[in-house]
Amino acid sequence: MRLIRRGQTGVQVRDVQKRLLELGYQETGLDAELREGRFGEATEKAVRAFQEARRLRVDGLVGDQTWLELVEASYGLGDRFLYITIPPFRGDDVREAQRFLNSLGFSAGKEDGIFGRETEMAVKAFQSNTGLPQDGILGASTINALLSLRHAVKPTSIAEVREKLSVESVSRPEEIEVVVAGPPAGVAAGLSRHLQALLKDRGAVVLDSTWLDEGDETGVAAAANLQCADLLFGLCPIPATSSAPDNLILYYFSGGKSESPEGKRLALLMAEALRPHTHRAIEVVGKSFRILRESRMPCVVLEGEVRQPEVERSAAALHAAIMQWLGL
Repeated sequence: MRLIRRGQTGVQVRDVQKRLLELGYQETGLDAELREGRFGEATEKAVRAFQEARRLRVDGLVGDQTWLELVEASYGLGDRFLYITIPPFRGDDVREAQRFLNSLGFSAGKEDGIFGRETEMAVKAFQSNTGLPQDGILGASTINALLSLRHAVKPTSIAEVREKLSVESVSRPEEIEVVVAGPPAGVAAGLSRHLQALLKDRGAVVLDSTWLDEGDETGVAAAANLQCADLLFGLCPIPATSSAPDNLILYYFSGGKSESPEGKRLALLMAEALRPHTHRAIEVVGKSFRILRESRMPCVVLEGEVRQPEVERSAAALHAAIMQWLGL
């Protein structure tokens, strides 16, 4: 879709404003801007607040990812029937169902708001346990049965436990498969190549994936999922709408009520390992970028420019952090 930003007018702007208001983002002046169909200061503030709440990149711009999140946020559990389809159902209703199922011990996988095969299998297991037809469809009877157990939903999630056990089960480097995603040229490509070489020297299976801009994120995650990789590490291209940050940021998946505990643990280990070699501030931040959300395995993304003299040392630090994360 065309990027929607401050200063623009029209039907698309009004659609964004209506959705923001319906979701409770009542910035002063937003009603007036809606009447005019004008993307002004109030609309930008509301967009930023929404992006912050959804753990997206906070830039006040409505691109593909922010628009999709606006649409997904409009669905609550029970608003529609959910089942396997191509492309899959996506939305907060799916995420809520996954949270319920995982908390009740039916493994729906990562709470990413995407209705995939793992979620379908969890629905079938729940239906079997509650005496409902095992069709894998979240219809009225299954949704009502889930909602009736709302009181039993706990903060713990079987998906997070399984992620931890999966990492702990690795006993040697030859047992892991790592996808390293980044641009094909430049300093970041050099860092990627050095890291891949170090991992291969330890016996790990390593694949590379080209990641040039935000539009590639779904494809990179899908490729890693297809390979059933154990880890996805990405070198984030700097968005065209912003300049390269002076510091380095390590991102892991966090969707608000759920996160990737192993992604977070690895990001923290990487930050600790990198600090002596980059001499810059390093942040560890939970976000819900597509590559983080849609990958089925722990995923960490490094944003920021590693300087050329730091490349080899930084690659060695990242490799050491991955080995420590695996307990090797």
